[in-house]
Amino acid sequence: MAEETKVESPKAQKFRKLGEARLERAVHTIKLITPLADKSRYEYTDAQVKYILRTLKESVRTVENAFQGKVEKEISLP
Repeated sequence: MAEETKVESPKAQKFRKLGEARLERAVHTIKLITPLADKSRYEYTDAQVKYILRTLKESVRTVENAFQGKVEKEISLP
């Protein structure tokens, strides 16, 4: 029995291409924050750390909500 090959629609191809590129870029950028935790190189307060972590979590929550159809009226970029 021959396997059926599924052809992606142009919209699906565009989503996959953009999604992969944007996710890779986002993960890379987030990883750039990690070295800031090095106390031998940087000085920071608990409030600053909480701000960074809260902002990251809120951004992920916004993406989750968008995929669940709960898009905010306006998404503001920092």
